[in-house]
Amino acid sequence: QRFHVGVALPRPLQEDDALCIELTLGPTPQVAKGTHVLIPLGSSSPTGWKAELDEGVAEPLMGVAGSHHALWVGLEAPPDAPIGRYRLSVRTRTTNGEFAAPFEAENDVVVLFNPWC
Repeated sequence: QRFHVGVALPRPLQEDDALCIELTLGPTPQVAKGTHVLIPLGSSSPTGWKAELDEGVAEPLMGVAGSHHALWVGLEAPPDAPIGRYRLSVRTRTTNGEFAAPFEAENDVVVLFNPWC
């Protein structure tokens, strides 16, 4: 089941921009345990999470200044995703291929259970 996350950027998203959603769960997140997940926009992670630009959502983002460009990202969790409160970050890749410092979201993503498996 897809859920949506609103992202505000200081400029429009370009075709060659690399945007990545990062989810971490618990005090010591680990990739091997599925508690540290990097999901590139437009594809899925090896753990089964998916992130896609969702242009079908037309709702404005609350509290976003006019100088920012809003977009909606549709996220899908795999059926076997660990349940809990995930910290959400947005990472962007710089021109030299390195990820810039992540933007930490104010709110967490809570996976209570996954009935859609």
